Amino acid sequence: MTLTPEKAVAYFESKGYAFGFRWQEVADEAHARSFTVAGILKLDVLTDMKTALADSLRHGKTLTQFQDEVLPLLQRKGWLGKGLKASPDGDLEGKKLLSYRLETIFRTNTQSAYMAGRYQRLRENVDQRPYWQYVAVMDSHTRPSHAALHGRVFRYDDTGWDTLFPPNGYNCRCRVRALTPAQLVRHPIGLESTDDYRVTVDQPQGVNGKTRPVTGFKDPKTGQVFTPDAGFHLNPGKGYLRHLGEQLLNRAARADTRLAAQAVEETLGQPAVLSALNRDTSNWISQVMAQRQARGDFRPVGALRPAVVAALAGKGVMPDSAVITLTDANLLHATRDSK
Repeated sequence: MTLTPEKAVAYFESKGYAFGFRWQEVADEAHARSFTVAGILKLDVLTDMKTALADSLRHGKTLTQFQDEVLPLLQRKGWLGKGLKASPDGDLEGKKLLSYRLETIFRTNTQSAYMAGRYQRLRENVDQRPYWQYVAVMDSHTRPSHAALHGRVFRYDDTGWDTLFPPNGYNCRCRVRALTPAQLVRHPIGLESTDDYRVTVDQPQGVNGKTRPVTGFKDPKTGQVFTPDAGFHLNPGKGYLRHLGEQLLNRAARADTRLAAQAVEETLGQPAVLSALNRDTSNWISQVMAQRQARGDFRPVGALRPAVVAALAGKGVMPDSAVITLTDANLLHATRDSK
């Protein structure tokens, strides 16, 4: 009980930083890959927060201990309270933090780190325990959709775990435990497959009524559809590079055209990242083609090179964005039989 949770700490400390002014700006993969506190844009404050959380993981500190360490730090640097934070020069740096948000930050990041370590441990023992059971806390604070998954068993290689592996939202306390074949025989429900549950639903993303198609899981008995909260549609311990290229392109779409072209070329110049982006784009195209109906989904698929941007600028033409985006409607129109 006194041993350091090495895999959880290693996972947390390996994370980079993702900058977002609103939580909706940080995609699912960034939650798994990068330590993110929405609205804090200054790297030094992110560093302080991450250091405090890593120290809490390593030494098993409580939420109260974490708050006692971080609150004075945020107060001293001017990040505690309501409203926006500006530099002495008047540059906007981000949105201040209210003290109650520290609990959400603490619980979400700690749970993500522990579950990433847990996933790695479970994968190492699939020969003896190939069946994974979803476990919810089952008290008055448990979300009904999470409670509906409690006790369900799927094989470790069921693709549903790419989405269902906890945490599945802010302050989610769910976990996964592994069963042996003998334990599965005694299980009251037995082995299931998420293939029998998978549906596509439109989930609100951000403000102004915007939605995006996501994978949900419909219970055939109750008809209830479960889908993780926006921003948590992934397994935190799986696929470090998955969607990294897409996340980069999403960011670049809102950046200066010249800077975006340079950043994309440097990052996608790494074969592993480019390969991961291409595989993910190919999978998305296959899904769109299979559904044969536009749902308003889209995917950034590439960007102009810096040399192309410079050549266009030399002709007096500067694109609004360096990023090239493909919509499902474009794709279906371009691949009709008549085309």
